[in-house]
Amino acid sequence: MQKRFDWTLLAATILLVTLGLIILYAINFRDPGLAGEFNPTHQLMAAILGLVVLIATSRIDYRFWFKAAPIWYIVSGLLLVLLLAVGETVAGSTRSIDLMFIEFQPTELAKLGLIFLLARWYTIRARELRHPWYVFFSLVAAGLIAGLIVAQPDIGSAVLIGGIWFVMTLASNVRKVYLAVLIVGVLLVSPFVIQQLQPYQQERLQTFFQPESGPQDGGYNVNQSTIAVGSGQIFGRGLGGGTQSQLNFLPSQHTDFIFAVIAEKLGLLGATLVIAVFAVLLFRGFYIALHAKDTFGSLLATGLTTLLLFHVVIAIGMNLGVAPVTGLPLPFISYGGTNLIISLLAIGILQSISIHKRGLEFKT
Repeated sequence: MQKRFDWTLLAATILLVTLGLIILYAINFRDPGLAGEFNPTHQLMAAILGLVVLIATSRIDYRFWFKAAPIWYIVSGLLLVLLLAVGETVAGSTRSIDLMFIEFQPTELAKLGLIFLLARWYTIRARELRHPWYVFFSLVAAGLIAGLIVAQPDIGSAVLIGGIWFVMTLASNVRKVYLAVLIVGVLLVSPFVIQQLQPYQQERLQTFFQPESGPQDGGYNVNQSTIAVGSGQIFGRGLGGGTQSQLNFLPSQHTDFIFAVIAEKLGLLGATLVIAVFAVLLFRGFYIALHAKDTFGSLLATGLTTLLLFHVVIAIGMNLGVAPVTGLPLPFISYGGTNLIISLLAIGILQSISIHKRGLEFKT
């Protein structure tokens, strides 16, 4: 079993978690005034718990998630409903439930729930996916979760749900013409959907295309982020340096814009190293998906790696001004216990797929 444990994947994960903790402690140390916003020690506790979850999950045969998929999906959906009823609203968005010791975010569980359900559905219906009805069912399952997330509102995570559905469907036996028709349909209805968005959400889309428009509003964060990235130059300003982060010109530096902090403090070399480590991690994830010995393992690994990929691309992209500001965290690095634990759980499942490389048969 140890021979099949992906040590490269584990090393990349631990490196990213460690870097995230270092950056968070550096931010907090230089500005104690942020103590009311976040406590890096809480992130350390979440990291320890998450690593325990990773190790424990890697020892569980991944077919367990085949059986648990419907329950996980239903429970996570109910938690999203509960979130809308009793969740804590911050800046007009209801994304977490205060559990005293942690700000629990059901959306992170729902992302996994959808991945489990789609992997199960596309496995047991592998021979029937030529019929549009079975594809429609999977789209409804994704749409229900996305709809509850939009109601928070959290457009970024809802779009992410759509991306996960698309990639996992593309990796299945579904006829690709169905996806082509869907893409055309989405393009046709997009103008109408945009008109229904809240004003601040439309502002974020405008900022994406014109980051310099409205420096006192939506464009301010993007402008400050790109300034921070550029100010780091080649070698960075050091953990205790950097005008954008240390003088608080850069907002949400422990969450949304933590990559800009890394670029300012560690420079181009440090930022490039972080991207390289993420590339290694994602490569190992897709490698495990490609070499899985059964459909469920392959689809499950594809979904989990896609989840991490979209988070990384969007989070880094919005720090560089090439993607809209969505609030999606940078996995393993951004402050947030729920996302960190769920990300480490995903790595544990990938390790399980790598370890238990044998063909499995599922009865329909």
